Amino acid sequence: MKSIWQNPVYTIPPNPQSLQESSFLEHLAGLRGIAILLIIFFHLMPQYVPNGFLGVDIFLVVTGYLLYLNLQRKGLNAGEFLTKRVLRIFPPLIATVLITLLLAIGLMHYTDVLTSAKTGISALLGYSNVELRKSLDGYFAEDSSYHPLVHTWYLSVTIQLYLIFMVGCFIFRKVPRKITIIILSLIALVTLYFTYRYEIEQFFRSFGIVLGNERGPESHFKTLPRIWEPLAGILVCFLPCTSNKTKATLLTVLGLALLLIPACCPVEAFGRCALLVVAGTMLVLKYTTESCISAILTNKAFLWIGGISFSLYLVHIPIFVFFREIIFFAPKTWHFVAMLSITLAAGWILYHAVEKRRFSMKFTLITWLGVLLLSAAVLSTGGLRNYIFVESNSVTPKNHKGWKQHTLTQTAEGYNNTLLRQWPNLMILIDDTINLKKQATLTPPFLQIGNSDIAPSFILLGDSHANCLYMGLDNIFRKANKSGIYVQMRVTPYVNLHFPPESYTREQAEAMFSYLEAHPELKTVFLINRYTSRLHSPAKAADWDGNKISLTPEIMQKAMEPFLVRLKTMGKNVVVFTPTPESSKGIPFRYVRWCLRWGKNMDTEKISISRAEHETYNKDILDILTTMERKGLCSLIRLGENAFNDSGVFYTILNGEPLLWDSNHLTSAGGTYIAEQSQESIFKHVDAQLTKPE
Repeated sequence: MKSIWQNPVYTIPPNPQSLQESSFLEHLAGLRGIAILLIIFFHLMPQYVPNGFLGVDIFLVVTGYLLYLNLQRKGLNAGEFLTKRVLRIFPPLIATVLITLLLAIGLMHYTDVLTSAKTGISALLGYSNVELRKSLDGYFAEDSSYHPLVHTWYLSVTIQLYLIFMVGCFIFRKVPRKITIIILSLIALVTLYFTYRYEIEQFFRSFGIVLGNERGPESHFKTLPRIWEPLAGILVCFLPCTSNKTKATLLTVLGLALLLIPACCPVEAFGRCALLVVAGTMLVLKYTTESCISAILTNKAFLWIGGISFSLYLVHIPIFVFFREIIFFAPKTWHFVAMLSITLAAGWILYHAVEKRRFSMKFTLITWLGVLLLSAAVLSTGGLRNYIFVESNSVTPKNHKGWKQHTLTQTAEGYNNTLLRQWPNLMILIDDTINLKKQATLTPPFLQIGNSDIAPSFILLGDSHANCLYMGLDNIFRKANKSGIYVQMRVTPYVNLHFPPESYTREQAEAMFSYLEAHPELKTVFLINRYTSRLHSPAKAADWDGNKISLTPEIMQKAMEPFLVRLKTMGKNVVVFTPTPESSKGIPFRYVRWCLRWGKNMDTEKISISRAEHETYNKDILDILTTMERKGLCSLIRLGENAFNDSGVFYTILNGEPLLWDSNHLTSAGGTYIAEQSQESIFKHVDAQLTKPE
């Protein structure tokens, strides 16, 4: 029996000049054109193409299909294969990273320049998907929208898939065709499971069968859940052929419907329908050439866009990000037209200037090394901070010392620190010069608040919002010669915000209860969490027993009560901070920088917050906390009320310094301002416990 790698299963057209020029493969360019348009419009106007990111799945299927056609046509020479792939991918990538980095230096905040340099290095080394998975909250997270190289994850996945493909060719080169098809199909099914692992586990969990503890859908940045897609492209070659034009046309129409409906339909569930898109791509690849509608994919517009699709993919995200940096506020209609036009022009230029040309390996390696060294230089200088433009220091105050005084052996005694999950990516809000890896493994990860020379009398517990307020608390308690500690709890202690639940959540809370019982000198417990946003996104919550719940205000109140009662029975003075102001009109620190960079006068009214807006947005949690206070379970420090001036306005910029880092996290200046405005109430609770008779 012959191997499938030795026995062609398709008919090569007469005298093909090249894969790109052959009419036999023209529909591939058209399919690529559709894919890149879906991706571009998803990033440009997601309201019209809400799931356009599925265009990447089309690209991966086409990649597998072309790999197999090339293999059948020319066989596999490892050296030639790798050389062609390097010279195909890296010259345009090198040019993109270089230009993006230079523009970022002139247009973006130094933290974004730093991130771009780090991602540029990982992209040039072929592992940006791994780096982005560690550094971002997710592909759709807010922090990814200011990242001009976030899309390079796909290139790294492609490079890794090429290597896997080459290894697979050597393994299966002597295997009979039927066995190979069976093995490839099984591999596709196994890796398909990893794509839909979360949904499969949720299905069986509904019947009481627990298969695993997956937190959510697989990351866009992983390679394993993508392997089945190029394998599907390979398996296209083994689908049955048809000479019946009517049948081929129907199958092609079905394929196009499976492509376009999930991508364009405004239903969130379709975003998890890669299987439909892949099936549609397979049908289009196999039957378009025999159908009556092949002219749709081979029209000049789709062929032109598909021909430069790789270059368009590389340039579209940087252009959109930089355009947003320039205009800052919500774009108008002509802005969208301008961004699309610039993207098409830049893609055409990159294609003809770089991608279409065939550079030598020597030149490619030299430029690759040069851009790699430039990225490393930018990284080593903290994003060229203050080298070109003077940056705001509100995020990294020089007088903040609490994080350096984390070693509190006596105070931390008795706590099982293995249950604590330190949050290193948010430590940059405290001081971005620290070693994040070292900070993430502090043992124990307790941070000092105030004067470290005296015994602590209170403890602060909370999430990233506590992290931000902690900076201000450290400053005011240092001036008042008082002492406390901060323990960052990754999840809110009242309810598990993941489903399936994170196993350590209840253990962490129980460990904290035991610790507080062992330390009666910590008389006051301050609590702050991002309550409101969790009530606004309740889809994946669970109670402490692992039961899925819809996080309503009533359920949150019932979850909070036993936690607060437990603290009160220990004799603790429980003080809960109400939510800090949040901005829905733009990110203040970016607005400050935008005004300075472009010589604009700051209009603080544009991104100010009114008391009415704050109270409306936080009404549910404010009602819950007020009820808890009336029951005597806690005292409230109303940060929102203290933050607003006599006119009921909170200005997110004070004396040219932004008070919010993003839409809801305080900068150190913001944390200090809020703490100073509330210090009378804060000190009252601490002092009352210090003078209270034993």
